[in-house]
Amino acid sequence: MGGPGLEQQLTDRHGREIILREAEEGDAVPVLAFVRHVDRESTFLSREPGEFAASEIQERQHISMLRGRTGSIMLLALHDGELVGAIDFSGGTRRRNVHAGEFGLSVRRPYWGAGIGGMLLDAMLVWARGTGFIHKVRLRVQDRNVAAIALYRSRGFEEEGRLAREMRVDGEWVDLVMMGLWLP
Repeated sequence: MGGPGLEQQLTDRHGREIILREAEEGDAVPVLAFVRHVDRESTFLSREPGEFAASEIQERQHISMLRGRTGSIMLLALHDGELVGAIDFSGGTRRRNVHAGEFGLSVRRPYWGAGIGGMLLDAMLVWARGTGFIHKVRLRVQDRNVAAIALYRSRGFEEEGRLAREMRVDGEWVDLVMMGLWLP
């Protein structure tokens, strides 16, 4: 869970004011609208447009679940009140894996290249380090998403493996790169 002081006001590379904050149950409708937008704007996701079918109630429950677990969080990036980026981290729930978890990150296409993904990633990593028990952060990314891979490498993530031909996007086979970061 987050805590006081988690909200941050930052400036992106284009001089736009970006607010980063933890998601709340009341964000369910904007989160669902955000998902519909990014699904149409990017082929780098694990789903096709329309495949994410959560209802408002289900999304509220998901956000509530993340807020209720000490090893999980969802952070939002807003510009002029519009949701433009999100990251969610789900940590392990058992003693043997509570130290590790996986995240997903997405940014609206008009905001690509503005540093918002890095802002969200950095805020999540600060939060993870602050838990005192999360020591491993991992992700899966399409091998053709070179900008995302460069971002993750710039923060110290290393490739830990590949899932060959794990996805089929626009008729082409795509590998997933598994990356991880050890937090001392």
